[in-house]
Amino acid sequence: MTGNWSRRSFLPLAAAWAEAKPMRGAFIIMATPFTESKELDYEDLAKEVDFLERCGVHGMVWPQMASEYAQLSKPKRLRGPGDAV
Repeated sequence: MTGNWSRRSFLPLAAAWAEAKPMRGAFIIMATPFTESKELDYEDLAKEVDFLERCGVHGMVWPQMASEYAQLSKPKRLRGPGDAV
């Protein structure tokens, strides 16, 4: 996806996707790894994604709305594990 998305503009699209293919199966809540200097460890995050894919999970949830979510800046949240690979 490209462009500027807001939650309001994304929700109708997400609803259409949900109707087309319901989300079912194991959706794993991922951990957020940090380096010793308290930076987000994208390399470890990518390894976690690779591991979960090899395990055959149906989806991954990252970041969570609890704990480390508040410590991540918006650019770090948007970069996410998909960009870490």
